[in-house]
Amino acid sequence: MKQFRTLLFGLLLTSFSACSTDIPLATYLDPNAPLTIVVNTSNEQTGLTTSSTKTIPAKSIRFNNFMDWCKNNSKGWHSTYATYLGKVVVIQKDFRLFYNQGFVVVGFKDTNGKEQQYYRNVSKGELDFLTSNLVANQSSNEIQQMTVGVFCGECSNHCATMFRYQLGGNANTLWVDYTDSYFEKGEDNMSFDTQITDIKKYTLVNDILKHIPDSLLLSEKTSERFGCPDCSDGCGIYLEIVQNNKSKKFAIDYQTSELSGYIKEFAEYLKITIGKLKEKNGK
Repeated sequence: MKQFRTLLFGLLLTSFSACSTDIPLATYLDPNAPLTIVVNTSNEQTGLTTSSTKTIPAKSIRFNNFMDWCKNNSKGWHSTYATYLGKVVVIQKDFRLFYNQGFVVVGFKDTNGKEQQYYRNVSKGELDFLTSNLVANQSSNEIQQMTVGVFCGECSNHCATMFRYQLGGNANTLWVDYTDSYFEKGEDNMSFDTQITDIKKYTLVNDILKHIPDSLLLSEKTSERFGCPDCSDGCGIYLEIVQNNKSKKFAIDYQTSELSGYIKEFAEYLKITIGKLKEKNGK
């Protein structure tokens, strides 16, 4: 979590419009792209805002509930050009929704590419489902250890280079296994004997942590497969996270054309980032 000065959102400079209009909000959202939710908590003593950011995968329950709300709340919007602070902000590409108890403000680009901004009143707590159990459970879902890499059953050397990131204690540490012990000893007995000190690679693994979808962080399954990892000489992506001393293992098809939705987007990101981890000097 990072501290920063209050987040403001303003497009033009005039005040509320008296006439209401219908806004088909759902048409300005991509049903296949994730949402970003930012929860801002102000410190009355310092005047600073603590921000917690989470990614909501497309097609997830929270995502679908938000889409339904947008479809069912197209009426009663008023044009506004004031500046707002949102305690909860929903972001997707050019779309923004600012939620405070009692009213919401939306901003988006219309079909002509022009910025638009509207507000309407809502019932108290009407959009609390956006953050329900999202921030409160954050500490219980903190990652203590992450292992990530690519495994290929049909190759001759460095067929399963794995990286293990250990968090906590006096300092975080990053290790790598070049020995292919993933195949030789199994997932639970890999050999992480080489420590990495390259700061660029620490930046990469920290970035992976930020990109892990909520559906994986909150999953109660101890293992899960997506697509057909390492089938037909296609390789697979391995991800293991440890939370509250409990391990969850995920095997993801390296052939991202076989995937869809949020897991495809995440797998494509992992392919690029793991590739950078394997490069010398983290370049």
